[in-house]
Amino acid sequence: MALAFTFCSYNGFLQGTMLKELEGRVAWSPLTIAGLGIMLFGAYHNVLADYTLRSLRRTSSSAQRYVAPPNVGLFTWVSGANFLGEIVEWSGYAMLCGGALPAVAFAAFTALNIGPRAVHHHADYCKKIDGYDALGRTAIIPFLL
Repeated sequence: MALAFTFCSYNGFLQGTMLKELEGRVAWSPLTIAGLGIMLFGAYHNVLADYTLRSLRRTSSSAQRYVAPPNVGLFTWVSGANFLGEIVEWSGYAMLCGGALPAVAFAAFTALNIGPRAVHHHADYCKKIDGYDALGRTAIIPFLL
């Protein structure tokens, strides 16, 4: 818990300092507009996936602990829709910031940290939910991984 607090505090400091440095220097270019759109797309799907997973927790009994997420949002293609949404969100943020090092580093760290979790969750779903393979979902990158 202390490590998470330390990381979040330091990352918040880095992102805030970077945004202060960029103030007035980042123009509304096609790259920043695309970054904003990608960030909002990722944020929407991240929240939608989290809501979907929380609603499964409320409706399933302890005897039926593992239930396949319904075909909603990015869950149509991947098991880790919440992870994919977050990776897309922070990648868009890095674009929005014009490729500034702290934003790119955070997007990369996010992908490298939660990507393997998505692969593990997908393998767990395939092992514990009957017929999950038949849904044709991949772990985190649609149609690839």
